[in-house]
Amino acid sequence: MGSVTNDIQQELRDISERLKTMENDGGCWDDQSISD
Repeated sequence: MGSVTNDIQQELRDISERLKTMENDGGCWDDQSISD
């Protein structure tokens, strides 16, 4: 149960990082974000 919560929190961190990267790039995904 605890590990599921940790996985969700990690996913949310990954998503927020990607959103920040998208904003910094003017909305463009870079290849690293997609392949990761």
